[in-house]
Amino acid sequence: KHFHGAYYSLVVFLLSGAVGPKYTCVVSKKTARRAVDRNRAKRVCRELIRKHTARVKCPGAFVFRVKASALDASHPKLSEDIATLVKEAVQYFE
Repeated sequence: KHFHGAYYSLVVFLLSGAVGPKYTCVVSKKTARRAVDRNRAKRVCRELIRKHTARVKCPGAFVFRVKASALDASHPKLSEDIATLVKEAVQYFE
């Protein structure tokens, strides 16, 4: 299932036999040409994911794709976008 926000797209796959959720962040070269920018975007994404998914029990794979607009966005806006996407995904699978 796909969910879209202003700064991230989220793809969720249900995993059979998984104990808890698994997460990853993906930044394409098309989104951020320099490796430094891609790595920073992934670090920020992972930090926000840990913050907003501490209580998620859904056994699934959460794949966050970073959009180009996320590279210049403020931290609170990114946090709000991830929180909304995680909430939508958990509600869909419950």
